[in-house]
Amino acid sequence: MTLLFNFVGPEIFVIVFALLLLVPWIWAIVDIVKSQFKTKQDKALYLVLAVAFPLVGTCIYYFYGQKQKLALIETSEFVDSPKL
Repeated sequence: MTLLFNFVGPEIFVIVFALLLLVPWIWAIVDIVKSQFKTKQDKALYLVLAVAFPLVGTCIYYFYGQKQKLALIETSEFVDSPKL
């Protein structure tokens, strides 16, 4: 029980801060890999920026890279089905 109370101190703030930085970074990498961009060079650039410079690369991708993604239009095969 004392171990739990000894752990709650300045270390917990470091852990929370690290998690707050880690989650958007992982999100950016996954989003870059799963998305399609106008060119392959754009995708490679944002991926390299996010991996090499986690904080700055994630911010650059969030503000600029999101606009360069291609919009995927999800269509259903039932949209143009004949009416009975």
